[in-house]
Amino acid sequence: MKLIPFANATAFVFGFIYIICALGIAFARDFYIAFVNSFFHGIDMAALPVKEMTLSSTVVGFIITVVLTWVLGYLFAHCYNWCDKRFGK
Repeated sequence: MKLIPFANATAFVFGFIYIICALGIAFARDFYIAFVNSFFHGIDMAALPVKEMTLSSTVVGFIITVVLTWVLGYLFAHCYNWCDKRFGK
């Protein structure tokens, strides 16, 4: 598995998901909270404190998400290649 292309793809996918989530919060907060509640098996996400979403916090969150997922994608591909060499057929 090629390290850089896998890391790029991982960062792209998670960056896209981040943008969709940010748009959901910005334009359809109630629907988004109800949607997210379905993932947490009884935890009421609406009960959490509400903080206003700012453009700067959204941009910083996007950058952090993309950088971290790129690093994790790179590490995952590296570990995959290492395991494949070591334990593969």
